[in-house]
Amino acid sequence: MANIEMINIERAEASKAAEEVQGYKVEVSHLLAKVGRLQEVLQREERTSANLRVVLTLKEKRREEVEINSTEEKKRAREEAISFFKSSEELREIKMAFAQEAFIKRFASQELRRDF
Repeated sequence: MANIEMINIERAEASKAAEEVQGYKVEVSHLLAKVGRLQEVLQREERTSANLRVVLTLKEKRREEVEINSTEEKKRAREEAISFFKSSEELREIKMAFAQEAFIKRFASQELRRDF
């Protein structure tokens, strides 16, 4: 009878171990499913990240183009303003005043030399 009891105890332990193994199999199955979902999420995030890097690169290139165009427009506007000023009456008056002042100073310096 002791043998039968030992056999029953071992069967009970084996049954309990089989149930534990089954529980672990279910848990592993759930974990594998979760890993699969996480891998999908990771792949989506990597694609999104790659797309964002492309968008950022395009925006940076566009910003550089805008800066170059802005610099060229400023240069062109400055050149137009200089050209306009050179052809203006105001510049002619400035040139005339300068020429008159230079003439007067030269004349005055010649007069001072004669006096000595």
